[in-house]
Amino acid sequence: MTEIDRDEVTAPSPHEYVSTHSPGQKELESLVRRLRYERRALYTSGLALLILMTLTGLQKSGDPGRVRVSALILENNAHKPVAELTTDPAGFPILNMMDLEGHKRVVMSIDPDGSDLRMYDPDGSTTLGLSCLTGVTSQIELTQRGGRTMLLGVPGADPGEAFMSIFGSSEPATASDFELTISPTINDILISQPGRLSDILGPMIRLGVEKSGTTFMDFRDHNNTQRLIAEQLPGKEARVTTQDKNGRTVFSTPINGR
Repeated sequence: MTEIDRDEVTAPSPHEYVSTHSPGQKELESLVRRLRYERRALYTSGLALLILMTLTGLQKSGDPGRVRVSALILENNAHKPVAELTTDPAGFPILNMMDLEGHKRVVMSIDPDGSDLRMYDPDGSTTLGLSCLTGVTSQIELTQRGGRTMLLGVPGADPGEAFMSIFGSSEPATASDFELTISPTINDILISQPGRLSDILGPMIRLGVEKSGTTFMDFRDHNNTQRLIAEQLPGKEARVTTQDKNGRTVFSTPINGR
């Protein structure tokens, strides 16, 4: 056996690093270091984004955040329009709500005359309308398919008054047949020839009760002149009076009940 010189054998320094890692372990350490770096970068980016959003939100806190469009259209899951918010040619807002066939079923609008809500049948006939007219009347309008319309309203200019009108067609301005009015001074009913009451013309029948307690019924000709009057004054006998076409009394007699 050959003897080994002791000076040729050198022990490792205590401060010298001696790697005992295999090549696979080195790749794993490199991967860990890269993941830690990417995590720090992601954290830094997220923090910067959060700060940016916060600053943006603070900036908008003093801004009303308005969105300006000329029309808004709402579509359902089948991409069919079911509502539309737009303006009329005069610039007033209109909200239309449609059924799946595209027919308007509800319309809300505002114009110089007031505000209006209308609900329609599938064929487009007006069935219910709610209106608040500027300084004049708040009313409910009911329309039948045949064209007859009924109005229930409260005149804004006359506190304590209410009315119900029935018209012979869907155009109240030309065809009023029946009207019931309730007010602080008189309650009365007007029944006219179809299409004449809106023109304040006869022939018509009027029945009423005044605040004083007087009850009356009169018959009017086509010029709205009272021709036959029956009335009962409080504490007095009932009286029947006839008049000519000029409103002059022709005959008047009390009815004493005998």
